[in-house]
Amino acid sequence: MDHLTFAQLLGNYWEFIGSVGVVVTLVYLAVQIRANTRTTKANASFQATHSWAEVTQRLSELPDQHLKLLLTAFSAETKGGDISAEDYERVRLMFRNFFQRLEGQYYLFRYGLLEASVWEARSSIGSGMVQANPMLREWWENDTKSRNYSQEFVDTINQVSGIDATTLFTQPTSDS
Repeated sequence: MDHLTFAQLLGNYWEFIGSVGVVVTLVYLAVQIRANTRTTKANASFQATHSWAEVTQRLSELPDQHLKLLLTAFSAETKGGDISAEDYERVRLMFRNFFQRLEGQYYLFRYGLLEASVWEARSSIGSGMVQANPMLREWWENDTKSRNYSQEFVDTINQVSGIDATTLFTQPTSDS
């Protein structure tokens, strides 16, 4: 039977300690990556919600005439020729802002950074907006032809079952 020298025993001991160190380091890195992933997801969800809230805030601060214009845009009967060219441009820019934010949220969802339920709710609003009336459908068709959005996002919005966006601005009835 071979006898190990003290140097060999010491070398084996340090090799074992080194292996344990590698395992401990890998476990530590896995825990850190998991914590970083949770933080990244939380931050992305916060930013997406904040972006949505910013749109809501801006809408709440619209002057009366612009709010009336927005309500008109959501009316199921409104067509493009029903409003002035200036008002149509204003509506077009409002909706482009909204859909550009929505596209950002789509990619957060697609890459696993936004909860599915949040994306489903917001995409059904976006899809419902372009299904709401002829003017908004025409706007969407024109805005997507000019490649303002990725084709993947456009296809997704076109396939989502939208809510009836004409009800978004309906006042609740009182049950008194």
